[in-house]
Amino acid sequence: MNDNSTKHLKSLILNITTKLNELEMITDLYQATQQLNDIKKKIEDANNEIQEINDGDLSKPLLNTLKSDEQELKVLQTKYKKQLDKWERERNRQKLISGELTGADALKAQREMGLDNIKEVDNQGLIIDSIGENIKGANANLVNINNELQDQGEQMNRIQEKTLETETQVKQTGKIMVRMEGRAKCIQIITFIAVVVLGLFDIVWIVFLIIRNFKK
Repeated sequence: MNDNSTKHLKSLILNITTKLNELEMITDLYQATQQLNDIKKKIEDANNEIQEINDGDLSKPLLNTLKSDEQELKVLQTKYKKQLDKWERERNRQKLISGELTGADALKAQREMGLDNIKEVDNQGLIIDSIGENIKGANANLVNINNELQDQGEQMNRIQEKTLETETQVKQTGKIMVRMEGRAKCIQIITFIAVVVLGLFDIVWIVFLIIRNFKK
């Protein structure tokens, strides 16, 4: 029985949460009043459910769960009271406009309307301040982006300069290699001629020796 009761309590709490969220979207006084009455009934049911559960024997896990549910219900009750006050002021505002309020009630409604207007102005001021801070932040980001782009541009220029220097060095190295290859070919030709000349000299010298020995 306790387990079923706690499940029913959780279902009530979930329903109250949903109803309060729906109330945030309502703009009509009549609809808001109906919603508030529905929430009030469910809060009373939830409190009665808690009382019945507390009257029974609870195990430690159920007791911990109940405490958590009680805390959550208190938070929802606070939200409900804020919404109740909000729509009560709206009801008085409409009555004031239609001339249904007089005397102290009218003065109270006027004062509440003035406070609401001040809060609205303050909220708008906060929004404007927030927008201003966002614009400042955006400008700072643009400056940072611009500086970053400039740094990247300078890096690209340095890379391009290095590339041109490397290309120049490669061309110069190519010219040196061509000259070295030309020199190597000349050396090969000279070496070949020297070998041929020395070979001819050796042949002539051998022939000379043979002839000289033959004459003896």
